[in-house]
Amino acid sequence: MGESMRSTESQPENPWPHDMQLSIDEPYSLTYLLFVRQAWELGIDGVPELDPVPSIGASARPDSVGLDAAYTRWRAEWGRAWTQYEPIDRTTRGPDDETLRLLELPDDQLADAVSRMPSPFWDEGIDRPSYEEWRRSLRDDHSRPIQEHPERVCLDALIPAWRSGLLTVLQLPYRGYFAERINPTTLVVSRTTRHNPTLYRKALGTIGPRQ
Repeated sequence: MGESMRSTESQPENPWPHDMQLSIDEPYSLTYLLFVRQAWELGIDGVPELDPVPSIGASARPDSVGLDAAYTRWRAEWGRAWTQYEPIDRTTRGPDDETLRLLELPDDQLADAVSRMPSPFWDEGIDRPSYEEWRRSLRDDHSRPIQEHPERVCLDALIPAWRSGLLTVLQLPYRGYFAERINPTTLVVSRTTRHNPTLYRKALGTIGPRQ
């Protein structure tokens, strides 16, 4: 999705603060791994179920990839994909060698490297057209007038959240209500939450982790 919302100039009739800028994203790296989890039937605890549930097409875990290996690799790449939004605590999380290598990159190279994830490990056994069709079904903001975008509808709740430090909203295709302020600048919500004004206002009031 990857869009940035802002007002380019101050207008008395425009309630959007002229200096407020917010990024709305649905990262490819995360949605792809969610598709892999569904397609390969990986029992990953702690990550919500999907809505809409994708049609996996011809996707299936290859015989050459053991279930334990797939589970371990998925967990590692899922954690690594979040590094562009939340710095890793080296003292408690024990990053693997690949994560340590990425952390040595300048910020712009790190973002570029993470955006190319997941790795080619997942190429075999994934029906790419089915994934792309599912991903397209999640991106419906451009089909509606800007005044109907969730951020415009919930501007009364968005402005206080922005003033508290919010800069990025990550939308993921989780089932039901989901909202987590993973750090002062980043809020993760389900697609259901973002497109329901009552739920989105509640999510925008979520307080982030104590710094």
